[in-house]
Amino acid sequence: MKDVPYMNLVGALMWPAAMTRADISEAHHQLTKFNRDPGPAHWEAAQRVARYLKGTKRHGLLIDGTGITFTDNGDGTETLDQPVIFHCDADYAGDLDDRKSTSGLHVQIAGAMVTWRAKKQGSVTLSTMESELIAIGDAVVENEYIDALLLEMGIKIAQPSIIMEDNQSAIAYTKGGKNELKARHVGVRFHYIRNSVNDGRIRIEYCPTTEMLADIFTKALPADQFEYLRKGIGISEIPAAFRRKREGNKPRANKTTISGEWECLNRRITPQ
Repeated sequence: MKDVPYMNLVGALMWPAAMTRADISEAHHQLTKFNRDPGPAHWEAAQRVARYLKGTKRHGLLIDGTGITFTDNGDGTETLDQPVIFHCDADYAGDLDDRKSTSGLHVQIAGAMVTWRAKKQGSVTLSTMESELIAIGDAVVENEYIDALLLEMGIKIAQPSIIMEDNQSAIAYTKGGKNELKARHVGVRFHYIRNSVNDGRIRIEYCPTTEMLADIFTKALPADQFEYLRKGIGISEIPAAFRRKREGNKPRANKTTISGEWECLNRRITPQ
């Protein structure tokens, strides 16, 4: 496997996973775990992701600006009329090596995805509810960042942000009862979430697992569910009117460019 450009291929997949093709974020997250010592199965999995991108090369993230409205405050600022909506999920103990969970986060404004994340949790949790609380805590932190960013742009948020969660126990735990979680890393997040709820900055609502958009960032899914959630997060075939014309603009194979490196790697990938 020394002569196989595994890290090069995984590195080439990083840009689309982070910028335009959120549907491969979880697959890329899994591939990066084996950068130092990949095996034949990992190389085949990386090639499979590349073939998937080639087969869906006209797909992408479309943000057309429809459905979003603002109210002029008269002082040089505007108020966003729509709430920021978060979908967060966790794959409990999904990593077979260390039994850590993976958090998935999807953020949308007026139906358009603005950020997403697939991230391995930093500590081992003892229950599904604890892993879900960590995922909710990550969403609350992201909400603080988005609020600050919009405020810097002169945009205020009128409504509390909505965090969609598919674990009823975690939702109930954040809304009532005393904290019975003894682990400090979870207990601190519990109080942080509770304070944000009490302050009216966020509202946590239930979302069925089949409709949980963040599920696509936590684990491998059956093809039909994957395609359903892919459409839900806004990854679809870009209409011809929005696509950049490529005729007569084919990039040259140059190893110093991302496109050139991709062309060089493409010759090493066995067609399906």
